[in-house]
Parts: sequence; structure tokens; C-alpha cells
Amino acid sequence: MKRKKQYQRLLAIVLCTVMTVAPITALAGSPLNDSDEVSMPVFATLSGGETAVPGAGGEEEEIVLTEDNGEELEEEPGEGQSESEDGEAPIPAEEPQQVFVAADPNAVTIVYNGAQLELETYARTIDGVTYVPLRGFFEALGCTVGWNAAKKAITVTLGSELNADFQVGSQLVNANGRSFYMDQPCRTVADSAMIPLRAAARIFTCEVMWDAASRTVTLTGGAVLESGETFYDADELLWLTRIVYHEAGNQKLDGKVAVANVVLNRKASDLFPNTVYDVIYDTHSGVQFITKSDKSIFRTPTAECELAAKLAIEGYITAPNCLFFATRRAHQYCWASRHRQVYAVIGDHVFYL
Repeated sequence: MKRKKQYQRLLAIVLCTVMTVAPITALAGSPLNDSDEVSMPVFATLSGGETAVPGAGGEEEEIVLTEDNGEELEEEPGEGQSESEDGEAPIPAEEPQQVFVAADPNAVTIVYNGAQLELETYARTIDGVTYVPLRGFFEALGCTVGWNAAKKAITVTLGSELNADFQVGSQLVNANGRSFYMDQPCRTVADSAMIPLRAAARIFTCEVMWDAASRTVTLTGGAVLESGETFYDADELLWLTRIVYHEAGNQKLDGKVAVANVVLNRKASDLFPNTVYDVIYDTHSGVQFITKSDKSIFRTPTAECELAAKLAIEGYITAPNCLFFATRRAHQYCWASRHRQVYAVIGDHVFYL
């Protein structure tokens, strides 16, 4: 009897123990749905109405969410945040800074044979003239550019095909043995030597087209400037240089060019012979220049006289349409002063239309 009571007491203890553990095991083994709310810590209610804390020894048990494959889910940083290396609170990511550069209303885009030229110093209009950076433009076309700081002079070469000289402050271009003037002088802008676009285009014999709406210049061409050896008629250049020296060797450059202009104007006129040599020795309407008996014309001319002759042949004009000239001292006695209109006085000479 006594042993039976001990057996019943032991069975009661076992049943109590089973009833206490079973609800917790069931809860822990039940799956979590996406819609289930999980709050920490999680408590389970026992069948006896008491509240128990999951985990051995009454300590809180960490709840870990897992995917279906059993791998742990890591919480990703929210938008605009970044993880810190030491595991502290995430640091807000910096907003990217945008740099806005005001467009120069004078900027010009250059397109060369269908491709836009990428120039470090951009082309622009200055006083109505489009300028390009000398170094950037010619290097983009494959040239080598040299700089002489003492003389402020720039040399542009392309193998044996091109040798051209420019100087800051000057309009003069010497290229492949030829000499001509640019519309405006070479100038320094933003520490960059710049020249008028049309002069640069002339070096490579490019056709120039301007689109005002897009402020784009289109250049088509690419043949290097013809050399002076083939462009100038050697005999014509020689005699033009000689007569310039004979008539205006002591005058400034514009005065020398004006004399060359008169010779070339006569050559182009139906009233006079059609070669420089014949114009110089023409006597049909009086002696304007020299007679064949005067050998002073064979003196060696200066380099500036040759420059004046080249500039006149290239189209530089200081005495347009003028066919006669005389010294200021003698002009009142000459035929032109009584029959021709005075155009201008240039140096020591009076020029007539």
C-alpha cells in the first residue's frame, strides 16, 4: 500500500513536469509566418497560468530570424545610410555634390572634317572675331608647337610639310616661305596664345562655315599651305621687290606695300602691261617708275622690301585702286596731280586713283 502511494506520487511529479515543458516546446517548434509580430523578449503562458521566460535559467533567449534554408537574415542599412566599420550606428551617406560651370556666351565649337576638336582652352569670339588657342588647335591637327618666351614667338611645325611663325601682338604670319597678315593680331587670353580662326584655317587651306544658332564653326580641308617656292612667281617677286626698294626703300612697311599695290593694280588694269617687269619699264603714259638705262634698280633690296612685295601679292592693300603716285615734294608738278583724284598720303608719297 505504502509502495503504491509512492508510485502515485512519483507519477504525479512526472505528469506535472511533462505538462510544464510541453507548451514551451510546442511554441518553440511552431513556424513563424511573415505576418506574425515578434516582440522581444517573448513570454510563454504555462498551463498553470504562470508566465515563464524562455531559455534555461530564466535568461532571455535571442530570437533569430532565418530564411527557409536556415541561413540568418542580416538587416541591410536603410537608404542613404552606410555601415560603420566598428559596428556602431550607421553613418548617413553624403549627398553627391554637383558642380555647375557657367557657359561662356562667347564660346565657339570647332568641328574639323566631321570631328569636334577637344581644346583645353576653348575657342571664343573676341570683338567679333573668332579666336582659337594656337597650341591646342595645331596640336589637335598633329603639329608640334614651340614657344620662345623672350621673343613671345610661337613656331608651328609638321615634319617637312609646315614651318610657320607667329608672334604675340603681331598680325604677321610667316608660313612655308610665305607672308601674310591676319585680321587681328595674335593675343594672349587666359595665359594661352590665340589667333584668329581664319588664319589658322588658312594654314591648312580649310573652307570655313559658321552656324550662328549653335555657335559652331565647321572646317573642311586639311592640305597644308602651299610653299612660297611654288606659290610665288619667282621672277615677278624679284622685280616687285626691286622696284619697292628703288621707290620706297626708306619708307615704313605700309608705304612700301602701297608702291607694290600700284604696280599690281597696273598689271591688273587694261590700261597697262600685264607683267610686273613690263609695268616697271612702261613708258606709254610717261615714266612712272624707271627707265632701262637706270641700273640703280639692281641694288640688293632689304628683307622688308621683299616682305612688302609678298604681303601685296597675298592681298594686303594700303593703296586700293591706285594707279599713280608721286613724292610729296614733287607731286604738284606731276601729271596725276592735275588729272587724278588723290587717295591718300602715305609716308613721303601721294597716291592717286
